[in-house]
Amino acid sequence: MLWCLSLPLLAQDTRQQLWLTYNAQQQLNKHWGYQFDVNHRLADLQQPASVVSAVRVGGTYFTGKQLRLTAGYAWFGTHTQLKAHRLLHENRLWQQALWQYKLPKAKAMQRIRIEERWKEQLGNGQLNNLFTVRFRYMWQWQYPVWHSTTHPQRQLMLHAADEAMLHAGDNLGKHFFDQNRLIGGLAYMPNQHVEMHLLYQYITQYRADNEAWQHINSIRLTLLQQL
Repeated sequence: MLWCLSLPLLAQDTRQQLWLTYNAQQQLNKHWGYQFDVNHRLADLQQPASVVSAVRVGGTYFTGKQLRLTAGYAWFGTHTQLKAHRLLHENRLWQQALWQYKLPKAKAMQRIRIEERWKEQLGNGQLNNLFTVRFRYMWQWQYPVWHSTTHPQRQLMLHAADEAMLHAGDNLGKHFFDQNRLIGGLAYMPNQHVEMHLLYQYITQYRADNEAWQHINSIRLTLLQQL
């Protein structure tokens, strides 16, 4: 909590974004499967401008019904808001462990992810290449509030999650804190293969490049498909 106390002492800015995400995953046999997602983020909802585009793929090993291990590659492109538009590339390797379990009336999930990131960054008009490692921990909770009497798999759920991220590497200064994402909203399942999420996401992020705290209010629309 010490980083929260330092917020008033540093430069801050607040922004609005819209996140559009498609996630897909498939289990091919008892132990092996794959997953991928694509997402696009927009800023300034009155005059939308692209912020980030991303593609992520991974191979998954299922140890059982609850625990799965995944490793893969991701590409992220950051859209600069300069007159001469430029796309800054980021390549990632990532590994994660995901544990799903059931509570008496709800579903829960915990995830630990490690990312090795090679990213381009503009500084003083020059393009720099940086390497960082980021550690992410997320918990997620879903509670059903409605289901169809004729189709029990059709249901509406409350959705809540929080994800904290720490990182280390080039040009980060003394701040190991990267960001925190607090998420809440609704998840609708028309069948057992599809989930649609309408979520609000509040992000607190420390930007080492300009030593500023950034606060982002975002709407997140997600389609999750079990292939």
